[in-house]
Amino acid sequence: MGHLLLTLSLVINTAAHAPPQQLALTGGTVITATGQPPIENTVVLVDGGRIVHVGARDAVTIPNEYRTIDVTGKWITPGLIDSNIHLILMIVPEFYVKYEDRLADIAIQSAQVGLKYGLTTMPDTWGPLEPLLEARDRINSGEFVGSRLLVAGNVICSTRTTASGSV
Repeated sequence: MGHLLLTLSLVINTAAHAPPQQLALTGGTVITATGQPPIENTVVLVDGGRIVHVGARDAVTIPNEYRTIDVTGKWITPGLIDSNIHLILMIVPEFYVKYEDRLADIAIQSAQVGLKYGLTTMPDTWGPLEPLLEARDRINSGEFVGSRLLVAGNVICSTRTTASGSV
């Protein structure tokens, strides 16, 4: 594990909740997730939280107003989306009694852990609606840094029943 993983989304998400910045990430290896080989020794220009250019270090001129961050030896990957997240998964009544006034905080912590692992978007497909909405709104307002949350709340679903039980 000589190389550390630098998730570009973390840098961008952090910048999105601060005054807009212009950043130049230099020297890293970019994984494009396009099937092409990794691009070594790159420059990634980020303006106000958006990637505006990715290229080989010797082919990119970094504008003077950009703050340079050396990420040599690190890997830069696209942000990941996990399509089935449960930020608050415990379903035992004792958990809800003990933590009922802190469920939004638990969801925020889950979104922060997800972001550290490169998940830029986390759709929660089941959970207590009000705390999840509060967590989403607190992250969106910039109060906390965390993955972008898409929230369904408690969902209604059906199962097909057979003679031997549910399928």
